[in-house]
Amino acid sequence: MIEDIAKNDKLQNMMIDGKLKILAITPDAEYNDWQEHIYPSNWHVGYDREKTIFDQRLYDIQHFPCMYLLDDDKRVLLKEANYERLCNFLSNKNI
Repeated sequence: MIEDIAKNDKLQNMMIDGKLKILAITPDAEYNDWQEHIYPSNWHVGYDREKTIFDQRLYDIQHFPCMYLLDDDKRVLLKEANYERLCNFLSNKNI
């Protein structure tokens, strides 16, 4: 998924223009495993140390990795999306 996003000019331009921000966060307690991954420098990377996402059931995460697309008001537009679904959604919205 990281490679697909990195190769997608439209997504890269959306990030440059500030229309898209990618937050890679793990709600899992395996922090050491999380640190071993290398993420693009234009991504925001975080870790839910307190496990709030799971404990308060903020998102229904079925598997890793998964993508959620949120709008400016943090409303979920896509849930558990894959790369193709994300691209199709953004293309249909002409963003």
